Amino acid sequence: MLHDKITNQINDFQNKLSFRFVSENQAIAMETLNVKDMVKDYHLAQAISGLARSSFVIKLESTKKPLSLWMSDSSL
Repeated sequence: MLHDKITNQINDFQNKLSFRFVSENQAIAMETLNVKDMVKDYHLAQAISGLARSSFVIKLESTKKPLSLWMSDSSL
């Protein structure tokens, strides 16, 4: 029950934030992170694992307004 409430709060926040980003900007640039290697570091693992970054990217990509997403590769 508590887990569902937290999940709903995260989803609500991400929906509101993605709508705000899309409505205020013409283009959004995001970097493609190598999360698998970043999680090997203990301190980064705790911070990164709870971010739900992929679900936020999906919400940005699925907006109704045409949106230019520019993905950069972090391995360059």
